[in-house]
This record gives sequence, structure tokens and C-alpha cells, in this order.
Amino acid sequence: MSPRRAFLVYLAGLCGLGVAGALGSLRYCARRSTATAARLERLDVALARIHAPRTIGRAYRSGMDEPSLLAQLAEKPGLASAMEIDCPATRAVAIAEQIRNDFRDGDVRIEGRWVVSRSECIIAALRSA
Repeated sequence: MSPRRAFLVYLAGLCGLGVAGALGSLRYCARRSTATAARLERLDVALARIHAPRTIGRAYRSGMDEPSLLAQLAEKPGLASAMEIDCPATRAVAIAEQIRNDFRDGDVRIEGRWVVSRSECIIAALRSA
């Protein structure tokens, strides 16, 4: 295969990936509006325990888009499972357990004057939009 032909095949492949990514993001936007929003509201239980959740959320969110925050949320098994729990008390226990695990593992951030777990930062950032 000539270098020119190889370059064109490579370029066509990159274009195809770009189109697939764009279509995937459009599908994500349509899905986000109802199901994900309702599931994210279930994490509001944690906001009462966070000092200045809007301030912390905005500081943590700085420079991040929502898909990257949702990806971080998916990395936290306690938060991901809490969104599926119907009972508010049980959900609060699952979220608190994830937050304790963050502190135990050293997965904390300093936002303003507060030391908060990354799970708390993620929740505050998603809800401060």
C-alpha cells in the first residue's frame, strides 16, 4: 500500500471515529434530560452534610464538563449504587459509607476552607450546575 493511500485510510478512520463520537454525545444529551437527572436527585441527601455545597461544587467543577463528572461518579461504587436505592435512609447510609471510604483512602480535596471527600465534591459539582 502506498504511503498516500495509507494516509487516506488513516484519515478516513479518524473521521469515522469523530462522527461516531459526535453521535454518541448527541444520544447522551437526549438521555440526560430525564432518567439521569432523576437519579442524580437521589444524591441530594448528601448535600445537607456538606458545608457550602454550591461553593465547593463550583470550585471542583471549574474546567470540567458534565460527562467527566459523571465518569468520576461511576468510579465511585457507593454513589453509583446509592442512585438505585429507593429508601432515602438506606441511600444516605450508602453515600456516607462511600464518603468514609474516600477519607480512609486519602481521596480528599481541599476546597476553600474545607477538606472534603472527592465523592462530596462530585455530588456538589453535579448539583451546582
